Amino acid sequence: MKDYNVEKRVKELHEKLGKITQNKTTTSVGITKEEIGIVGSSEGRLRKTVKKALYDFEIEAKGKSGKHAEEYVIEEAENKKLTLTEIAASRPICIDYQKIIEKKEIKTQTSFSGKKSKKRN
Repeated sequence: MKDYNVEKRVKELHEKLGKITQNKTTTSVGITKEEIGIVGSSEGRLRKTVKKALYDFEIEAKGKSGKHAEEYVIEEAENKKLTLTEIAASRPICIDYQKIIEKKEIKTQTSFSGKKSKKRN
């Protein structure tokens, strides 16, 4: 478990998707203090190819589509009363989620876009 790297893992899982899907979606991976990995997609559910690649200690973050992948991961951790310690995303994180991640003191090595999300008004 100590070798679990969310940045590496998000790349591995996102690459399980077809090229068109990779360009249109975001994948996010988080790890909790309780050593549970949480994987989310901007589609609200993981595609079968990603789901099949999950480790035993990883769970899917689910919800209605239309949110950010990071949003699903953060909400899943909160719903399960888990403490998210680190998060990664397959593309730069928007300014709204940058603020949330910083406020919750979640570590990330994913770059921030510095831009407002197109999904947010």
